[in-house]
Amino acid sequence: MVLVKMKADERICPACAEVVKRAASLCKHCGHKFRSIDPAEAPPSFDAEREGRNFKTALALGIIGIISLVAYCTPDKAANDAAKSANAVATAKESPLANESTQMAWIGKSQEGIKAKLRDPDSAEFRDSRFYSGGSAPVVCGEVNSKNGFGGYGGYQRFIASGEKLAFLESEMTSSSEMDDAWKKMCVKAPTDEAHVPW
Repeated sequence: MVLVKMKADERICPACAEVVKRAASLCKHCGHKFRSIDPAEAPPSFDAEREGRNFKTALALGIIGIISLVAYCTPDKAANDAAKSANAVATAKESPLANESTQMAWIGKSQEGIKAKLRDPDSAEFRDSRFYSGGSAPVVCGEVNSKNGFGGYGGYQRFIASGEKLAFLESEMTSSSEMDDAWKKMCVKAPTDEAHVPW
């Protein structure tokens, strides 16, 4: 990590990580549009930006938790555990997600969702992307590496995605334990989960 000395009237662009004037409404390097602020207010601190990111992460995990809780608390009508497992296997085989080609398509859509969150989507390198439907929703879990704002690769980070719209990167979480918890809850293998892209 490179530390940059900044003046009081400067800030770092969140899109390209370049130093710009605090009064600028657009980044001169990448064109990122900054939110306008009232001059009477103090300039936003890095803690305020971090709190906003923490809120979004907490909200996303809260939604995932609610979905998991609803799925877990839904009563099952089977008479005993043997009937439950037999019914689950039969239902899983009838599910459209039991088809490996459908699972591979799901992996492709999920990787597109992850690319959309990256600074340089064309540089994305995926590895060990697997389809999981044993959790509360069908998801793809794996790792991705891509170029950062300085043009270098930042290293592989874990991701969880469900199609193109719902995607989480490990770098968006406030701690690795949050990603560990989400991984344990969402990346659960079902008997019919076969799709795996190792590269």
